[in-house]
Amino acid sequence: MMLTGIATQGHHSNNECVSKYRLEYSVDGAAWFTYTQSFGNPGNKIVELAANTDCSSVFKNKFLYEVNARLLKIVVKDWHSAICLRVQVFGYKGELNLMLKYVAVLALLGHFLDFSYNLCQLIRLG
Repeated sequence: MMLTGIATQGHHSNNECVSKYRLEYSVDGAAWFTYTQSFGNPGNKIVELAANTDCSSVFKNKFLYEVNARLLKIVVKDWHSAICLRVQVFGYKGELNLMLKYVAVLALLGHFLDFSYNLCQLIRLG
């Protein structure tokens, strides 16, 4: 799958949402890559994507380049009140320009391992 963007939304009634995250992706689950400013340059800066500033709106990010992936990790870096994340991933498969119909509900807490929610799960995208 070629991924072209991502949209996020929080939980409006509890004012809970993610405000910043980074992405990791893989084709096979063995080799993982971090989304950076440009593809294929080892010295690139890791991109921390902005997410919701309010917890009811949908916030969309268009990727700087297409990402070839079957697995996607969302590494949460900052949030409001609590981590709540609804995600839609956009892209296409093969030569056809189809919008993905997969909704990933995945977040990784990085170094916040004492957090009470278990969000470390992988969602297969294809």
